[in-house]
Amino acid sequence: MVNLQLTKKDVFRVARRTVEALYAVGYTRCCLFGSAACCKIWGNASSRVPGDLDIVVFTNDDPEIIKEALEYTHGRFYRVDGRDGPYKVLWYLIRQSPELKIKIDILIPGKKKPLGIPHIPSRDIWFYDNLPVMPILPLLILKVQGWRDHRRSRKYWHRWKEPQDVEDIEMLLSMVDDNDALRNYGWLHSKWFMRKANELIETYVDKFPNSSYAWGSIGFDVYY
Repeated sequence: MVNLQLTKKDVFRVARRTVEALYAVGYTRCCLFGSAACCKIWGNASSRVPGDLDIVVFTNDDPEIIKEALEYTHGRFYRVDGRDGPYKVLWYLIRQSPELKIKIDILIPGKKKPLGIPHIPSRDIWFYDNLPVMPILPLLILKVQGWRDHRRSRKYWHRWKEPQDVEDIEMLLSMVDDNDALRNYGWLHSKWFMRKANELIETYVDKFPNSSYAWGSIGFDVYY
């Protein structure tokens, strides 16, 4: 039995087809998030291959509606029952034999939505190879949120992700410059998101004090 492994080419081909499918059904504002977004920003600086795709769709529609719409656009999209609740998990079949597939998570923004992703103006979404990508500063803050949540989790498979989270955060921190300073992200300054961001960064700096200079250089008040 051949055990195929995902490649970056596979992941970003599926990302492109998913974005195209979203556009086709009327969701024209979206961006890559999570490890796929990190890998696009890093470029050749990292050999990491994302294990799944996270895509933020800027709409008020329920993610389940979006998943269903994608399933109808192309036969390679399909849904299966979720393990922990009344939701569907969206997959994309890359190859049928031997089977190769990738999971696609559809997320929507908002204070009370899962992950608390901020709304991002269309003009501020980054593009790499014509793929929409979350800008580095909100991506970095939400990566810290993922790190905090994984290290607090009682699920061992979440805690296993902590070292990778730290590696991702440190890689992103090493790439920020003055253009990524908080003052250049006026649209990000909602009270609820900035309160969360400051709490997350304080927690991270408490654990990794050597990161305080990098956070301070982009406009966060961190003291250690």
